[in-house]
Amino acid sequence: MGIIISIMNNNLELLQVVGDDFECGQQVGVAHRDLLTELLEMVKESDTSLWDEEVREALCYLPATQCYFPYLVDQLRGIAVGSGQKFETIFALAVEEEPNGTHDPNHCTDIVSVKGSPIIFHNNDNRYPNMIRAVEWKSSRGTTLTVGLGPFACVGVSQKPDGTCLALSGNDLSANDEKSTGVTRWVLARAILEASDLSEAVRLATHPERASSYHNVIADENSVVCLEGSATDCRQIMANNDFIVHANAYIHPEMKIFENQDDTISSQARLARGQRMCMQVQRDMPLVSQMLMLLKDHGEDGIPSENTICRHGKVGTVFSSIIDMGEKTVSVALGNPCKNEYQVIWRFN
Repeated sequence: MGIIISIMNNNLELLQVVGDDFECGQQVGVAHRDLLTELLEMVKESDTSLWDEEVREALCYLPATQCYFPYLVDQLRGIAVGSGQKFETIFALAVEEEPNGTHDPNHCTDIVSVKGSPIIFHNNDNRYPNMIRAVEWKSSRGTTLTVGLGPFACVGVSQKPDGTCLALSGNDLSANDEKSTGVTRWVLARAILEASDLSEAVRLATHPERASSYHNVIADENSVVCLEGSATDCRQIMANNDFIVHANAYIHPEMKIFENQDDTISSQARLARGQRMCMQVQRDMPLVSQMLMLLKDHGEDGIPSENTICRHGKVGTVFSSIIDMGEKTVSVALGNPCKNEYQVIWRFN
């Protein structure tokens, strides 16, 4: 066992941990102790009594999570021990469900190229620009890379002992059928990434005990499946002109009834702009270079805002990633991609 921390040329911290699930979690907790303390302080800042209630509500999701995905609970227990935080606190930080309110999605935009080997382009937007970390987890199930808010993955790639590779990205959603018990969407997404193959990953995305769901983008070397889900329903999003574009509002006709946001202006603007730019892709030019322009896009007027794909404002783009299943690389730009360079941070076989 051991902890290896590397600082990439783009200043992204890459943590490498090895062991069983608890041991890996404990190592991550040690390395991310200060980050988790700061994150907790920021979450509790508005109202400590409200946070205490959120912790109590979050624990309602623990029985189902422990039943179906005990290894991920072990990881969270390890993170708690390593960081010196209570397990209940760490578990609550991994719960995004708000069945009694309106969940404000962490904004992000995905563009997926489905022609040939999939390429997943992702801009991740939130209020925590200094807390993005990459973690390489090595266990008996293989090796998994995650990029996200400390130990809490937003995107990732896994490679199994038999060589099978899976990629996961997606978009946060707010649905009106969220459950107050069941398996949380973050845990379910992490389990999808750990699946043995694409078929199992798709089955997990439609787990009958899920409390809610993201729009999950799941790919292997040959194909990609995009599933727009809620707690009680799920539909596949199909490609248009060899691309799938998605933001943070439901777009499938049969899923729009689950929309729980009053304001989807930013999501709709990013979706429309992404779809329009994908229609303008030139087939005789390199794809990735054209997609980089899309990830850096500030709209037709060139003015950056919270409604542009490269977002600026209170909620802004904190990292941008490219998962290329053909080239077998993960590239990340830390911060706004309009200002920062992409670097290959991981290669898989």
